[in-house]
Amino acid sequence: MTTRILIVDDDELVLTGLAASLEDLGYQVTGAASGAAALEQMERETPDAVLADMVLGEMDGLELLRRVRERHPSVPVLILTGHGTAANAVQALRDGAADYLQKPARPEDIARRLDAAIAARRLRDRLAAERELARQDATLRETRAVRAERFEVAHRLVRGLGAELDPLLRLLANLPTDLVRSWPPEQREALDRGLDRLRTLRALCQSPRDSAELFDLRDAVGAALDSPIIHDLRAARPDVIVEVDRGSSPLPATGDPATVRTAIGPLVAAMIRALTSGGRLTVELREEEHVDPWGHLVQGVSGTYGVIRLHTTARLTDEEMDHIFEPYAVSSIVSGDGLALMRVLLCMRAHRGLSLVRSTPSPAGTEIRLLFPRAWPAASTSAATGSGSTASAARPRRRVLVVDDAPHHRRHAVELLRSLNCESDEASSSADALDKISENCSRHTPYDLVLADLVLGEPTDGVDLLRQIVELGGQCPVALMGGFADLARITEGRRAGALAYLRKPLTADALEHVLDAAAQANAAHNTNPGG
Repeated sequence: MTTRILIVDDDELVLTGLAASLEDLGYQVTGAASGAAALEQMERETPDAVLADMVLGEMDGLELLRRVRERHPSVPVLILTGHGTAANAVQALRDGAADYLQKPARPEDIARRLDAAIAARRLRDRLAAERELARQDATLRETRAVRAERFEVAHRLVRGLGAELDPLLRLLANLPTDLVRSWPPEQREALDRGLDRLRTLRALCQSPRDSAELFDLRDAVGAALDSPIIHDLRAARPDVIVEVDRGSSPLPATGDPATVRTAIGPLVAAMIRALTSGGRLTVELREEEHVDPWGHLVQGVSGTYGVIRLHTTARLTDEEMDHIFEPYAVSSIVSGDGLALMRVLLCMRAHRGLSLVRSTPSPAGTEIRLLFPRAWPAASTSAATGSGSTASAARPRRRVLVVDDAPHHRRHAVELLRSLNCESDEASSSADALDKISENCSRHTPYDLVLADLVLGEPTDGVDLLRQIVELGGQCPVALMGGFADLARITEGRRAGALAYLRKPLTADALEHVLDAAAQANAAHNTNPGG
């Protein structure tokens, strides 16, 4: 990308001559003859750096420097003058100048100082972005931990109640039919509601079925929407418009379709009941690529997901959205269905999926997104191994190359990989990584996975490294990672063949997903080396 420089000098000969010299060195240069003109020009297009003369007439270089710092604090300003004194230099640096140069200065020296100032600015921006991301990530982790603990406590209580009340369920379910028929209608309805709650309690005492069945997510959702309860609700509530778009392409997932059906049905029913004054409920299914898991209720990996999107015109507060899947939560959507909606979160956990609840401005309302990892042809092998420590112990020892210019990020990745029974090598640059990869390929012991940072602090980033690895030939799966999402480069990386994009700080669960994907890719390559 061409570096853009704004030169500010009221001497036309100096301005044009310096601009021509810097353009010959590869910069994109624009000029301004006064401080006011420079500020006006910066409002239209922000340069990468400003090179300003100290003496400019009405607005001198120091005043321009102060105004640029106020309006564009991230743009470095270098002061250039032929009337330099130590006092001027000190004052310019105190006011925030990136550097101070004495006329006459060779264009090569100016270019070197410009490059240094711009590189320092970019490093500061990167560190600030990573600090902000770390702060947000810490907040999100704390929120997840609190939410998970809250849910676990509630789930234990529900399971205990279910076990205690199971004899009552059997007693009420076996009441004589003639006796029940003799009751007033409101008592029979109360009995039906009570039996429904007790059956839900009993169902929540059981863990979702562990299954590696390959199924179409559209069929599971279609079966849930075709249930008698949903049909009865839609018939009884003509004021609620329900729109369903299941898409035209299959959405393959791995797991238990019955668990999905029993989670989606009560959720849709609750959302219909919540629209007490009428409204609209939209159910859409589609596939989404390059999903970033950051911000969802469950941490996963970036990749392709089958998405169930439910949107209702009912609006929830932040507090209501935070508690929506908890038993007996009070919100306009749950409305007494919170116990049944525990199944949603249990379903997403069982399928290692993502979930997100958020408000939407247009159309106004609330959106619930349930994301299931897309099942690829060989996905059933890894799904059958399960998750957690058992799966990690069963996985053969893998060799992983960690490529990152930050030593603490490399150490963190290596520690996580060691906990997953992996042997790791480290590289601090793309050149170092390519040397290690070439050496191992020559010994016919290629890495099982290369984990490369997207930003490597050099012209070559993780995507470029991926392309160079591909040019080496052979099979060497690559996953990218980064502290913040550069969507354009992530998309380029996925198109170039990256397995996934992992957001820092890494988690063991995210690495476990990628190791499984790398094992599948290596197995497919070994089965068909020429494919």
